[in-house]
Amino acid sequence: MDIDTKAACERLGQRLRKLREDAGLSQRGLAEKVKLEQAFISRLETGQSEPCLGTLCELADAFDLTVSQFLKGV
Repeated sequence: MDIDTKAACERLGQRLRKLREDAGLSQRGLAEKVKLEQAFISRLETGQSEPCLGTLCELADAFDLTVSQFLKGV
């Protein structure tokens, strides 16, 4: 992962954590909602993993957002 990609993944992780916490969800609760592993949610939130488009769609949908809204500020 290059520096620009790493920085974008970290910003995405911060956005995901804020949305999740604002929704009152635990990492496990979000993972169950989007049918992903809790450990993967953790890696996303810390910027250690790069989500594919399908995952971004699922995460955005979990918060009733479009992908564009989900990525706002990232």
